[in-house]
Amino acid sequence: MSGSAARRAPGPDARRRDADRTRAQLLEAASEIFAAKGLSGARVQEIATRAGVDKQLISYYFGGKDGLYAEVLQQWRTHEQGLTDDDLPLAEVTVRYLRQVLADPRATRLSYWDERDSSETTPTTARALQNLRVRKERGELPTDLDEAALLLAITGMVTVAATMPALVERLFGVPPTHPDFESRYVPQVQRLIGLLTDTAHQQR
Repeated sequence: MSGSAARRAPGPDARRRDADRTRAQLLEAASEIFAAKGLSGARVQEIATRAGVDKQLISYYFGGKDGLYAEVLQQWRTHEQGLTDDDLPLAEVTVRYLRQVLADPRATRLSYWDERDSSETTPTTARALQNLRVRKERGELPTDLDEAALLLAITGMVTVAATMPALVERLFGVPPTHPDFESRYVPQVQRLIGLLTDTAHQQR
């Protein structure tokens, strides 16, 4: 049997694996580019080159750059849902988010672009505000605390390592990627949020 006759077209399973691999490569590359430049600043060719695939595959798998961006955001939102647990103390949930930012700041940068380019409150922000209202109603937080102000403060504490790394290094003497920063900063954030819940308990 000749070599050409021995060659066969890939079967359905192989094609599915190739498609899954290509989609994963594009999503990973797009996460990097969109986090750095946002939707408007990213270029299809740049994403495809980073992923090592033909740029036409972005249209094939995602319907274009907008579809790819939406898929990247959904991927991170799905991951974020695993960090949130309404039954856990707010301090612990905050620390979960903080550790995620320290491990991978791309979600924070994507959130920045998402909020900047959105004409209304994003689903993530709406859920976070509602969660704080629920915590106030059940007595975990002081009733006179403005949940919008609190969310802004928590967001700043959680995202500062990704948004202002130079400031972090000046204040702590190490970059936010250094283990010493995490071991020093995380307990302090947990303590600060814990003080709020302690105040609420004292008011009851």
